[in-house]
Amino acid sequence: MHTHHTWFVANDSQLDHLFPGWLPTIPKEPSGPSGPRWAADGTPAEPYGLNIHHSPDTRQVAPVLSPTDDHEQMLEEQTPAGLRALPHFSCENPTFDFIEELSAHLCEEVRILPVRVGPENSCAEIYAVEGLPVPVAAALASYTDAQLEELTEEMEGETSAEDLVRLLDGLRLLAKTANLVLATLLVHWVVRPIGIHDEGPQESEWR
Repeated sequence: MHTHHTWFVANDSQLDHLFPGWLPTIPKEPSGPSGPRWAADGTPAEPYGLNIHHSPDTRQVAPVLSPTDDHEQMLEEQTPAGLRALPHFSCENPTFDFIEELSAHLCEEVRILPVRVGPENSCAEIYAVEGLPVPVAAALASYTDAQLEELTEEMEGETSAEDLVRLLDGLRLLAKTANLVLATLLVHWVVRPIGIHDEGPQESEWR
């Protein structure tokens, strides 16, 4: 199954525009082995919305990785306009636990939380916008080409080597654009929810 993933850099106000009504999260102790390790921070001040297809600015930002073939060009053209107005790139098919795997390679201990959570669907799953933790993005931004090649070899598995090279290179470029001192977030949008039980994430009907 092919999934279209867009990685982008955004601050809190930009996330509020793209995902109105969606809430940030705070860490919490899980109630059981399959319980979430986070909780929504507050209650929605407005109905859940999705503005990723609408940009407040007609300006479009070129992706940090230029498409190299027709397929990559198609992915870029299918990226929502609201995300194309930010530093971004699109790719296919990283593993569902890619953020956790990358974080484990780059940082000894880091708490991974969704950066925004939205409504619950009929399967008791929460739609979420996932984010790369700031310490992980900072570590990746400092990597040399040689270190990135070594990281690719260590992580090669379910994601093909070719896809992984492009993914890690794009994330490093995005991490370098993020003003981590001002807590700009390197976040990830893909059309699927995250499971709040133990079934794992599934493909979403949100598009």
